[in-house]
Amino acid sequence: LTIGNQICSSTGEGNSTHAYSFGITKGGSLRLHRHRGGRNTVRSEEKIIWTTLVDTVDPSLVLQDDGNLVLQDRHQAVWSSDTSIAAHTVLDLTTNGTARLRNLRGTTIFSISEQYGI
Repeated sequence: LTIGNQICSSTGEGNSTHAYSFGITKGGSLRLHRHRGGRNTVRSEEKIIWTTLVDTVDPSLVLQDDGNLVLQDRHQAVWSSDTSIAAHTVLDLTTNGTARLRNLRGTTIFSISEQYGI
């Protein structure tokens, strides 16, 4: 991912009207957002759930072959998930707002969710 790119969840399950996004902001931080009222509604309210609090100039988010999720600035690591233990890792965002890394067995090896807060 690069600036302005993100992964998004659909509106949550049941009566939930929240959608979530995980990506790199214009300032270069990696953030998890909650969009109340859904992502594309006129009255959507956005809340930052989690952030790296790192501003970058030329950021990119890379999921390395060893399973480590790394935020880079000009190809230098400025934040990582410290999960370089599992090859073939997948990054996804659930409908309840959890950004997670999972291995081939589907086991979550790293997650960020609303419980972490900022």
